[in-house]
Amino acid sequence: MCLASVANVPVYHIQGHVADIEDGTVLYLRLVGPPAKDIDSVVVRNGNFEYRGNAPKQPVWATLSIKGKFSSVAEVYLEKGEIRVSGKIYNTTVKGTHTNNENEVFKHMVSPMYSKRYTLVSILGENYNRGTAYRDSMNKVITNYDKQINKTELSYIKTYPKSVIALKLLEYKSAYMDGVQFNSAIALLDKSMQNREEVLRMKHYAKQLLSCSEGAVAPNFTLPSSTGDKFTLSSAKGKYVLIDFWASWCASCRNALPGVAALNKKYEKANLLILGLSLDRSDEAWRKALNQEGCTWLQVCDYDGKVARAYAVSAIPLTIIVGPDGRIVSRGLQKDALEKKLDELLKTEKQ
Repeated sequence: MCLASVANVPVYHIQGHVADIEDGTVLYLRLVGPPAKDIDSVVVRNGNFEYRGNAPKQPVWATLSIKGKFSSVAEVYLEKGEIRVSGKIYNTTVKGTHTNNENEVFKHMVSPMYSKRYTLVSILGENYNRGTAYRDSMNKVITNYDKQINKTELSYIKTYPKSVIALKLLEYKSAYMDGVQFNSAIALLDKSMQNREEVLRMKHYAKQLLSCSEGAVAPNFTLPSSTGDKFTLSSAKGKYVLIDFWASWCASCRNALPGVAALNKKYEKANLLILGLSLDRSDEAWRKALNQEGCTWLQVCDYDGKVARAYAVSAIPLTIIVGPDGRIVSRGLQKDALEKKLDELLKTEKQ
């Protein structure tokens, strides 16, 4: 009976052949996590490798990785069945089981679009000094391309509404959607997915987004400032307030700080308060970053994350503009789009 029970345990079986992996390389089967964790390893012989293990109840995202290498050889989803890995190192095909086949569709349908977008953004960055007209033109191209990406992603979710790939895609897209858009995207998932823990979390987040979307009353808060005083958002009523969510440990946030400094200088006489709102938990790290970056505008710190949760902050840097009436005017604008919006608002106010 024991032998029969073991025989009935569902297993995954990964067989691979990647000819250009150096013979003798140790290839690790690594759960993506968090936290990332190596659960198996094999030595590659003549490009061949093989893993076998008990299959999880739900497909689990993993990679085949070489120690010390940033890119993985392949990404796989561990689930019951035969999984075949082939191709060249860092350019592999993974097929055989339901989820891995769906992931291959995603890789060919959507992933190349991300690469093209990265190229467009790089071109804009390399030619940023060509002037406002060029930047506006390129930003329009990128915005239109983002719409194509969004349409393709939603099409994938509609086509594979039961897929964990669609679920992972939705979790990624949550940082770029408002509450209405996110609720509509969640509804594309199959009924059988709607009560999964991940989907329930997304629904809760969508509800939070709706409560602090454009037009909603901005949640009030009081936080300690870098000068030792306390700042309350409602005390700035009658002014526009640009809230810049950032943190000392966020490289992209710190790269954006010179741009915020430029806005602070440009609008220093306007009816605008620029507020840096850090998500740091370490007072020392926060103050050290303020000193290193030369942040002279008003700075407060959300040590326990309550304000970030109230504003449904899932990724930083994030900017939110609050109007003189205390309602949210815009959410998520960056760089040129942010400056253009501020120009419109402050120019309109003067008139």
